Amino acid sequence: VALGAVPLEPEESESYTFGIVWTPTDTMSITADYYNIKIDQRLALLSNTIGPTEVALLTAAGIPNANLLLGSNANFFVNGFDSKIDGIDLAFTTSFSVGAGELVADLRHNYNKQEVSNVTPGTINASRVYDLEHQLPENSSVLTFDYSSGGFFSGLVRFNYYDDWS
Repeated sequence: VALGAVPLEPEESESYTFGIVWTPTDTMSITADYYNIKIDQRLALLSNTIGPTEVALLTAAGIPNANLLLGSNANFFVNGFDSKIDGIDLAFTTSFSVGAGELVADLRHNYNKQEVSNVTPGTINASRVYDLEHQLPENSSVLTFDYSSGGFFSGLVRFNYYDDWS
């Protein structure tokens, strides 16, 4: 308590999702999903360098030999920041008869954005906030072609696309 530690509050989250599925033919489906996740009171490590002020607080709190801690670090968890994630997932799947087999074409796309707010000083720094908000590309897509002859031959080709990381 002398260094500012307080009991933790539980992280609280709220999420909303909405999805639709459309199957225009027996061999085709299209889905779209939206999600919104809000997380408050996320846990983070608070780092304190123990200086003369902290040594005085520790001594006043009855910690023996507190002066031996001068210049060291004291770390503990706090409720450090909030975050909000929005995203959309799209999927398009269809199949075709090709020769004696079946070709399945599958296209997936994801849009994802995270925002960090209410950062407690001394917890996550600006670089970590940047990483959380930019560690995943906002847009990514996967196109897969999967062929099976029904016998001994099958093959798979996959193409991936990712936005630039900034």
